[in-house]
Amino acid sequence: MTVSSETSVAHHNTNGTTGPFAFTFEVDAASDLHVVQRDNITLVETELTKDAVSAGYTVSLTTSVPSAGSITLTDAYAAGGTITISRKPSILQPDSYTNNSSLPGPSLTLTWDKLCRVLQGVKEMADRSAKIQQGSQGSSGVELWIDEANDDLVFVVAYASGATKVGTVALS
Repeated sequence: MTVSSETSVAHHNTNGTTGPFAFTFEVDAASDLHVVQRDNITLVETELTKDAVSAGYTVSLTTSVPSAGSITLTDAYAAGGTITISRKPSILQPDSYTNNSSLPGPSLTLTWDKLCRVLQGVKEMADRSAKIQQGSQGSSGVELWIDEANDDLVFVVAYASGATKVGTVALS
């Protein structure tokens, strides 16, 4: 089997129901899912927990492995929010291969597929991250933090020459 899609996240608008909310990307197990509810007015995000009584969800997977499927929330969220379902597999190597033995094709394929899915998750996170322009030469680091006292985003750019540039962006 191959990993035939780069999709590793699904977004759904909340609508006052508990779902179900579908995802089409492949997971090996229900525990590979990460679900977040976002209030698009307050911008507060809540990480939901599988099988929790409150602020949780249940999972229904297709019968094939790896599987796609859907989640059903334990709480209904009013319209104006977003449910984000993403893949977050454990980053462990489940298989062991012995020197000078034959490589088992199916097991090896599952291992490489899992590695591909992990990398897709890393790419999805990197796509949402602050970036330095690729053509920017000499920048050796960027720091970002929230100055809660002044409600500002503060950034510091450190250059290879030793110079720094500090700036702020008002958040309110």
